[in-house]
Amino acid sequence: FDTHEHPLRSAGRIDAPAARMLLATACDTVQEQVHALAGPNPPQCPGAPPGGVDVAMSGCTLLLVLMIDGSMFVANVGDSRCVLGSAAPGDSATVTAQALSSDHVPSLPNERARIEALGGVVKRGEAARSAEAGPWRVYCSKEPGPGLAMSRSIGDCSAHAVGVSHKPDIREHAISRDDRVLLLCTDGVWDMLSNLEAVRIVAAVLRGCTTDPAGACAKLCGVARRAWERREARIDDVTCVLILLPHHRAETLRAQAAARTAVAAGASSEPQGDLSTTADIRPASIPVPHFPPAP
Repeated sequence: FDTHEHPLRSAGRIDAPAARMLLATACDTVQEQVHALAGPNPPQCPGAPPGGVDVAMSGCTLLLVLMIDGSMFVANVGDSRCVLGSAAPGDSATVTAQALSSDHVPSLPNERARIEALGGVVKRGEAARSAEAGPWRVYCSKEPGPGLAMSRSIGDCSAHAVGVSHKPDIREHAISRDDRVLLLCTDGVWDMLSNLEAVRIVAAVLRGCTTDPAGACAKLCGVARRAWERREARIDDVTCVLILLPHHRAETLRAQAAARTAVAAGASSEPQGDLSTTADIRPASIPVPHFPPAP
């Protein structure tokens, strides 16, 4: 939407409470639409089966990001995570990572208290490859399911009946000139990589002021997937969305203009490497890349 005419703007400034309300309302709307899929007259969705979608035991996480007037609002439902990658102030050679969302898992005291107050049971299941205790999960007191490993989600009607919620946590972050990228990834990435490891992998692809978010996402997901293959008999959902923030894009455009000028002047430049032939970057040996300095 055009924020110059949107009611979120008041006297030329963003109204933070209204922005939070907008994101919370969006989560409510998505949950209502998903629940409608299980109703007697489900809406027609591209690719959906003729009889509708069974959302009693099916669901998903949700991350929403609203960036406006130099501020970033992050709404989170579930255990996907939003991580900000930045250059350290005054030192673009140092990469930093900051989580802008918290994972919603049943073991958190406040989450567990809500679930148990509404009749749910929180306990640990068995790990996939052994009899060891696995993650904390949500169960009905008188039924074997659903065994959901999140305390908040979209869909999952059976789990919502015993305390799982679709209500988001919302954080605000003031975007600085050192902020470069935003990663929105499912837990299949975060179960295998730390926040800093993920940002370093992305920065390694983007170094040299390149704009290849698709290549950076593919690299990150590939590293996470190979880690799953080495450690587990299964592979969890591995999904990544990468957003290049304004200062990274501005520096990239300036570098591209400089490169065109150099080519026009007959100067030579080093060839770019092919991402498809780049050696595997394992978490234990991730190089320390850098983000380009802010303009």
